[in-house]
Amino acid sequence: TAPAKPAKARKILVYSHCGGFNHAPAIERGKIVLAMMGEKTGAYTTVVSDDLSNFEPEKLKQFDLVVLNNTTGELFETKGPDGKADTAKLRESFMAWVKEGGAVFGIHAATDCSYSWKEFGEMMGGWFSGHPWNSEVGVRNDDPTNPVNAAFDGKGFQVADEIYTVNRENIYSREKQRVLLSIDPAVTDTKKAGRADGDVAVSWIKPCGKGKVFYCSLGHRNEIFAAPAILGHYLAGMQWAMGDLKGVDATPKPLVTK
Repeated sequence: TAPAKPAKARKILVYSHCGGFNHAPAIERGKIVLAMMGEKTGAYTTVVSDDLSNFEPEKLKQFDLVVLNNTTGELFETKGPDGKADTAKLRESFMAWVKEGGAVFGIHAATDCSYSWKEFGEMMGGWFSGHPWNSEVGVRNDDPTNPVNAAFDGKGFQVADEIYTVNRENIYSREKQRVLLSIDPAVTDTKKAGRADGDVAVSWIKPCGKGKVFYCSLGHRNEIFAAPAILGHYLAGMQWAMGDLKGVDATPKPLVTK
């Protein structure tokens, strides 16, 4: 069931363009599961499409949220009249939509995109810099009373997945976003993360102008899309981003170490 009743009929776009590494099996499962989740809960209806015309200003208005479903490479690479790449118009359209109140949910490789577009990296809250784990790790619940984390019952958990670090260009910072989940250094050695503080965020929420962004790095392995608690986390984050889930504190919090 959805954690919140939609304030109005919601429509989401699931966009899965891959200009780099293609997480093909996970992407296909993501498409099916996201659409199924909306249908079963009544939280939203789903358009699954990689048609770039959806990012033109008039078409974007129909969507309450855009899911970047394991996207990689340049998101809006189009050709201009001279045959050269022309991404500026769709970049401007998408960023304006977000800042004017749009919502974005990034799954896993959504931080492995558009490295020439710093505004995108800042919007997402970080850029991929490596994946030192593709194994079982301990996940710390950084915000156990946050409604977006309700599916975890106030606890941390173990999960097997490819875990991203997002250290590139120092965009990631707990001073800019509310980290919900991170790798638990008490359970998993975080030295190979390449950070002196050992901080490896897994999930966070943040504002972008009047819009909202939710990111979760879990989503490399197929089985993530069959894990009830993780899907509950996905749905709660999406409903927060669309404005339906209330009582969510998105104020950035510093890293607490013992």
